Amino acid sequence: MEVRTLTDLYRHSLRAHPRDIAFRWRSDGGWADLSSADFEDRVHSCAAGLLIHGVQAGDRVALLSENRLEWALVDFACLMVGAIVVPIYPTLLAEQIEYLLQDSGAVALFCSTDEQVAKIQRVRDRCPSLREVICFEAASSPNTLPMEKLLELGRMNLDDKRAEIERRADEKQPDDIATIIYTSGTTGQPKGVMLTHGNIVENVRGVAR
Repeated sequence: MEVRTLTDLYRHSLRAHPRDIAFRWRSDGGWADLSSADFEDRVHSCAAGLLIHGVQAGDRVALLSENRLEWALVDFACLMVGAIVVPIYPTLLAEQIEYLLQDSGAVALFCSTDEQVAKIQRVRDRCPSLREVICFEAASSPNTLPMEKLLELGRMNLDDKRAEIERRADEKQPDDIATIIYTSGTTGQPKGVMLTHGNIVENVRGVAR
């Protein structure tokens, strides 16, 4: 297939380079791993969950997390449904996160831990576009959806949503925005840098060469 967008690149890589162990991470004092096929299943379940929660192509979805498996899972799920990913440094204060959520107009936010959720709860009332807060770990905070619940909902409805997920992925163009990365804001408020699918695919091609 011709690789022009990140959704093309993702699907091409899964087909051309399947792996029994695509991811490995520390868990309960040992190691856990995940195959590329199982990762794809989780991405599609997450994507279906996003569709059920009303995420539209072009919507901004924020990601407040350290580096971990779920970060990649959510990133690809958002790309597959045409959403724009807004990564946020997990070290930022609640008021700094509030500005990024307001400026980007994020409709959903994925958080890694209850600590990150607690920051959002302090400013959520001032983020009018934010409809959903999803936590990777078991969240006890009110109005927060655990990641496993989103994946379960997606799995239950995946047969109905699979065609729409693939259609949205096929519709992406190289000039479409894939992610908005905010600057540090050392000389004023952070500025959102809009990176397109084509920007990042060309970087991957350069590395491959």
